[in-house]
Amino acid sequence: MAEGDLPQGTNCDAIAAYVTSIQHGMSIHARDGASRQTLTAIADCCAAGWDAMVEASSTTTQG
Repeated sequence: MAEGDLPQGTNCDAIAAYVTSIQHGMSIHARDGASRQTLTAIADCCAAGWDAMVEASSTTTQG
C-alpha cells in the first residue's frame, strides 16, 4: 500500500488468506494429477478477479 500498488484501506490479510487458499487448492489438484493447463486456468481465473477482490476487501472489516 505504501508504494501505491493497493488502495488505502485494502484488507491485505483477507487477500493473503484468499490467495493462500487458492494456492493450497491448486497444490491438491497438482498432487492428484491435474494438468498444467488446468492449473494455469485456475490461476487465470484467480487473476481475472483481482481488481474486484481488492475493491471488495477494502469494504470489509479486517480481522
